Amino acid sequence: MSKASSWSPKINRVYTPDGLLVAQKIKRTPDGEWEDYCPQDDVGDRFAHRLAIMLECALLDPTGTWNAGHQLLDEYRQALAERDRELGIGYVSAMGVD
Repeated sequence: MSKASSWSPKINRVYTPDGLLVAQKIKRTPDGEWEDYCPQDDVGDRFAHRLAIMLECALLDPTGTWNAGHQLLDEYRQALAERDRELGIGYVSAMGVD
């Protein structure tokens, strides 16, 4: 019987002396290599497939998927904002004004 592993990916962040994040590395498995890590990709990876499917559904049935599509877009935007807060990236509106 195998025991469930308590391993979780390890992230190493590299900062400049004045505190700016310059690089991140991730180790996905205990015996794996450190590789470049872009947290921006994580949000896109989590939502890309669902957003693509929702777009297809909206094209086929615009009325039935309108609310579900907007809800998914809201979840995506919320995940982006959460990630930006964690990384210390300030909010800039679509109009370029805070």
